[in-house]
Amino acid sequence: MPFKPKVILALIFCLVSWILFQMGYNIFHQLNDLPGTDNTSQLVIAILRDLTLSHVIMGQLYNGFIAYFCIAAIYYFTEQFILRIKLQRYIKERFDPQSTLTWNDRFRHEQTKIIVIKDSSFVAMSYGILKPKILISTYVLSKFTEVEIEAILHHEVYHCKSRHPFQMNMLTFLSKGLAFVPVIKDLSRYYSIWAELLADRYAINRMNSEVPIGKVLLSLVKGNTNHAVGAGTHFANEAVNYRIKQIIDPSSDLRIVITTEKTVIISAVVLVLKFLLLIGK
Repeated sequence: MPFKPKVILALIFCLVSWILFQMGYNIFHQLNDLPGTDNTSQLVIAILRDLTLSHVIMGQLYNGFIAYFCIAAIYYFTEQFILRIKLQRYIKERFDPQSTLTWNDRFRHEQTKIIVIKDSSFVAMSYGILKPKILISTYVLSKFTEVEIEAILHHEVYHCKSRHPFQMNMLTFLSKGLAFVPVIKDLSRYYSIWAELLADRYAINRMNSEVPIGKVLLSLVKGNTNHAVGAGTHFANEAVNYRIKQIIDPSSDLRIVITTEKTVIISAVVLVLKFLLLIGK
């Protein structure tokens, strides 16, 4: 992996770790302030009173950040669980056993499972947390040449080997759960773009040519979209412009905007305020 995406991923990890540490310390500090009791109802009342009445405005704002993060976590992972069930049902209803067997045999050296579904839309994605798989539709298999299909599959194989479905799911969650630090969303977007660029480079190296993957991208730009149900790393997404530029001029230095000055200022103010509150406690 190039230096830039490594640095961005490390920066996201450090920022998130620091924020979660602050939240954890804040919760620990407040729990220590509670009176000792074996009565559950009295304990709940004491917690609510402590959260709403026993702190200055900054303290209550901090508690608001924690509450928002917890609610966002419950909502996001519940939503993902439902989408996962829908995706499994979607695959079961459209599963094409013969094509699945054929393409798994052709790509057995990659040790990545390929699932073919009968669908009239463009579906090419990697999904799954522990054991990422590739999902591809019969529409893709019928529309593109075998060489182009192989390029698509190599692109998705890279996502699976790099555990991008898991990474993208976590980055999406952190972007939503820590929305009060907006720079995390921008850093996550930057990393996701690089993930697509690197997957294309892998496909180009395996095919020894930019042409197959370039033809597929050109076809997508003309109007084809991905309609798969559920979450995963998709072949077609917002990084397509950078991907086309990389194919047209592989030696060019891609200038991808990481974030904006406004976003950095807002995030810095929030982090400084949270840090000052932590010191105060």
